[in-house]
Amino acid sequence: MKKVLLATLAVAAVVATSAEAGVKVRPYVSAKLGHAWANQRAYTWVADDPADKQKLAGTDNVWMGAYAIGAKMCAFRVEFEYNHWGKAHSEKNPNSWTGSTRTGLRQQSWMLNGYFDIPTKTAIRPYVGAGVGLARIRGRVDWVDDDWLDVQGKTTRAWQVSAGIGYNLTKNVTLDVGYRYVNNGNVTIKHDPTIPVKFHARDQEVLVGLRYTF
Repeated sequence: MKKVLLATLAVAAVVATSAEAGVKVRPYVSAKLGHAWANQRAYTWVADDPADKQKLAGTDNVWMGAYAIGAKMCAFRVEFEYNHWGKAHSEKNPNSWTGSTRTGLRQQSWMLNGYFDIPTKTAIRPYVGAGVGLARIRGRVDWVDDDWLDVQGKTTRAWQVSAGIGYNLTKNVTLDVGYRYVNNGNVTIKHDPTIPVKFHARDQEVLVGLRYTF
């Protein structure tokens, strides 16, 4: 959370510097709803034989929400964003030494994002963006045959890249439609503790939202 606080202070410093330099700064708030292809990529292996990996989970479809506060300066935007994903889950039949398993992955993140709105002479403005921050991911494995449940959470470094189109509905309201790739890091669970399970949290998303600029 200390890094998130520092990132927020950095945004404030950029806005203050721009204002002092005579650049018009317009604060905004935004909210987005999206569909994510959440790739858990959960693998397990016996500790003394890491080459013999067994796949426990793949891609699941989940809903996610994003909320941000930011500032617009000419063609550039900078914002602080919170993201929350629904639970991604998977089930694996007992066709290997792992037995029957059910897996789950929960994710949330706090990101510092920057965007460039490509100038046009119309109400439509394409944009590209990128962000860095922190994610909290929580992996879960239910070993059904052993009546055993493992849960582990971890705070990780996260990053994302995005592209989309903004359409100015009014002077203050913009419709935002975009695509985003998210890397929220990894979390490893150790079962008994010789059998680790590693989750790779990767998401591809399509988002739709509204941005209100003051």
